[in-house]
Amino acid sequence: MNKNYSVLIVDDVPQNIQIIVECIEQLNRPIKIYRANSGASACEICFKKVPDVVITDWNMPGMNGVELVEQLKNNELTKDIPIIMCTGVMLTSENLRTALAAGAFDYIRKPIDKLELEARLLSALKHSETLKTLKNERMQFLDLLNAIPEPIYVSDFETSEIIFANEQKFKIFGSSILGEKCHAIFHHNNKPCEDCSKNVLKLNQTEIVRWEHFYPEVDKTFYNIDKVITWQNGRKVKFQISFDITELKKAENEIKKLSTAVEQSPVSIVITDLSGAIVYANPRFSELTGYAFDDVSGKNPRLLKSGKTPPETFVNLWNTLTKGEIWQGEFINRKKSGEEFIEFATVAPIFNSENDIVNYVAIKEDITKRKQIEQSLIESESKLRESNATKDKFFSIIAHDLKNPFNVISGFSDILVQNIQKNQTEKALTIAQTINNAAKNAFDLLQNLLVWANTQTNRISFSPFVFDIKQAVESAVNQLEDVAKRKQIELQINIQPSFVLADLEMVNTILRNVISNAIKFSYRNTKIEITSEQKDLFILIHVKDYGVGISKNSIDRLFKIEYNISSPGTMQETGTGLGLILCKEFVEKNNGTISAYSEPGQGATFTFSLPASKTGSIFTPIENYNSATELHQADKAYLQPYVAKLKEIKFYEISLIRKVLEHIKMKNAAIEIWKNQLLYYVRMCDETGYDNHLKF
Repeated sequence: MNKNYSVLIVDDVPQNIQIIVECIEQLNRPIKIYRANSGASACEICFKKVPDVVITDWNMPGMNGVELVEQLKNNELTKDIPIIMCTGVMLTSENLRTALAAGAFDYIRKPIDKLELEARLLSALKHSETLKTLKNERMQFLDLLNAIPEPIYVSDFETSEIIFANEQKFKIFGSSILGEKCHAIFHHNNKPCEDCSKNVLKLNQTEIVRWEHFYPEVDKTFYNIDKVITWQNGRKVKFQISFDITELKKAENEIKKLSTAVEQSPVSIVITDLSGAIVYANPRFSELTGYAFDDVSGKNPRLLKSGKTPPETFVNLWNTLTKGEIWQGEFINRKKSGEEFIEFATVAPIFNSENDIVNYVAIKEDITKRKQIEQSLIESESKLRESNATKDKFFSIIAHDLKNPFNVISGFSDILVQNIQKNQTEKALTIAQTINNAAKNAFDLLQNLLVWANTQTNRISFSPFVFDIKQAVESAVNQLEDVAKRKQIELQINIQPSFVLADLEMVNTILRNVISNAIKFSYRNTKIEITSEQKDLFILIHVKDYGVGISKNSIDRLFKIEYNISSPGTMQETGTGLGLILCKEFVEKNNGTISAYSEPGQGATFTFSLPASKTGSIFTPIENYNSATELHQADKAYLQPYVAKLKEIKFYEISLIRKVLEHIKMKNAAIEIWKNQLLYYVRMCDETGYDNHLKF
C-alpha cells in the first residue's frame, strides 16, 4: 500500500477526531485526512471528495452514524466507500447487526486501540482499492464491448432477459431491447425458440455455438457466436457476438460464376472475408502449400507465415487495402511440411454494388525458383566484382608494396658496400640492420601473398582437427614476444583450455596476423589482452589493444578486398591490409566469423570464432539443442526422438550419426541449419579421421 489514500473522520467531538488522526499519523502512510463534525457535513464532503474510507461516530446530533451510512449507501457516487462505525456506547451484538445491516464495512469500539484501528483501517483501504479496481475493470470491459464494431448482446441464461447490448447492437435493433426477452425481440416468439442455442449450451456450458440467421426486420444475415459466460455477481449469461454476412452471401453468388476459371488457374487464389478468414482457396493453393481447403477454411492466411516476411510488409498491405486499392508484393511463407517458399502476391478488395468492401482476393504466384536464379546471378556478379578487386589488389601489392622493400635492399646495399670499403663499421652495421628488416618485411609479405593467392585458387589444403586453442595462442605469442618487447608491450593471456575443430595452420596464421596487427598499432609501454569465452556452439577469441584505435568508416571496410585499408603503425610500421583479408577468409573457411570493435584513440578489439568441440561425446549442436533459438517449438517436438537417439551415439560413430540424420524428413530452413551443424562435424571428422584428432 504505497499509493495516496484519503480518510474522512466524522465525530461531533473534536477531541475524538484528534485521537483517531494521531493514530493514523503514527502509521507513517500517505493518508490524507478530512474532518466532519456532523452527518450532514460528512455527506457534503463525501459527495465532493469521495474519500477511500469513512470512520464515523454512532451517536451524533441530527444525522447519526447509521443514518449517515444509509445516506451514503443509497448514493451511486458513494455507495462503494467502506464505512467503519466507531462507538463507545452502542456495544451490543444487536448494535453490531444494525450497523452492518445498514451497510457498514466494519465496527470498532472506543476507546480506540491503535493496533485494532490500524488493522481495520488497512483492511478497509484494501477493500476500497479492490472495489475501485473491479469497477474500473468492469467499465473497461464494457467500453471494450461498446468499441467492438460487431453487434453484441448478453441475456440471462435462465430467463432470456437482455441485460446488456453494445452500441452496434442498439444501432441495428434499437435502444429499447434492454429488459426484453431475446426470443421476443429477435425472433418474434412468445416463448423460447425450439432451436435456441441454449439447448446445446445447457448440455455443455463450455461449448461455443455458431449459427447463421436472417433477420427480416433489419434485412440482414448474421453469423452468430454464442457462449455461456459468468457475468456480474456470478450470474450465468449467454454472450453473443454477431457478424454481418449479408454482403458475403451476395458475393458468394458472384464467386460461383467464376469458380470454373478459378479452379483451373495455374496460380494460387485465396478469398477471405473482411475479418481475414479464408472462405475460398483453389486447388493450386492446396497443391502448393500442402493444406487442403478444409484445413484452412475460416482461418487466417497467417497460418502460412514463416516469420521472415518483414512486419512492415503487412502494415503496408492493410494500409493499401483499407484505402480500397490493390497491393502487390512478396511473402516468404511456410508450407504444411515446413518447407519455405516465396510468393509474389496481388491482393485486392472485392466491392459490392454499393462500393463497400466485402471480401479480399489474393492471387499468388510461386516465384521461389525465380528468386533462386536471381540470387545466383547476384552472387555471381558479386564474385566477379570480388575477383576483379582481388586481381587489382594483387597487382597493387606487386607494383608498390613489394617493390618498396626491394628498393630499400638495393639502395642500402650499395651504401653498405661503400661503408665497408671505407671501414665505417658502425654505419655499415646500422645499414645491414635496415636491409635485414626490409628483407624480413618482404619475406612476410611474400608469405602472406603466396598463402592468399593459394586461397583464391582453392589450392591451399584444409585439414581440420580437434586441438586446444590455448596452446595455439601461447605458441603464437611466443613467436611474437620479441616484436612486442621492442615496444615494451606486455602480451597477457587469459584463456582456459578449450577444444575447437579447425585447421591448425590456418588458426596460427589468424593469430599471428591479429596479434601482429595489435602490436603494430599499440603505443609503447602498453599491453595487449588475449581472452576467450564460449558462446553457444563457438569459442570466441578476443585480442584487445590500447593503441590508436580505428574509425567507424575504416572498420566497415577492414575485411573487404575492394578497399585498401592500410596505415602505418605507431612506430611507422608498414603493411598492406592483406593480413586481415586473409584472416577473414581463413576464419570463414573454418565456419567462424571475425569482427572488430573500436573507437579512435581508445584501442581496438578483434574477435574471431571457431567451432567448439568435445572429445568422447556427441557434438555441440546436440548438447545445445534446447538453446537453438532458430528452431520453432514444432521443430523441436519433431526432432526430439532423433535427438534422444543421437545422444546415445559415441562421438566417433560417424556412420550411425549419418543414418539417424537421413531419417529426418521434415524440411525447413531452421532444421536444415541444425542438421548442417552436425554434418559439418561429421564431414570434417570423416575426411581427416578421428584417430589423429583424439590422441592428445
